[in-house]
Amino acid sequence: MQTETVFKGAGNEIHLVLTEQDRAQKLEAISRMQLSIAERTLDSADTPEVFDWQTYPRVLVLRLGKVDLPAGLHSCRLKVFSLDYPHPLGLVWADGIKIEVIA
Repeated sequence: MQTETVFKGAGNEIHLVLTEQDRAQKLEAISRMQLSIAERTLDSADTPEVFDWQTYPRVLVLRLGKVDLPAGLHSCRLKVFSLDYPHPLGLVWADGIKIEVIA
């Protein structure tokens, strides 16, 4: 899996295409997301400025540069909450996303 890079304090973005069986998925039914990174969980309900899945069709934009994250390489987990997947704990969509935070 590719490593994404985030520069602390910068407005850089990570664009992810969420796929299932090698097909990009529609994101309209998603109501909430969580990203576990660096021993904390960012939730779109609490930090909506970090998550954007509505601007570009089938693309999730993560804005992590302004989030206070420790420098280093982090393995992340993305959880989605959706009307199509009505599980109360969410669905782990991606586990092991590599994000390097550079100070």
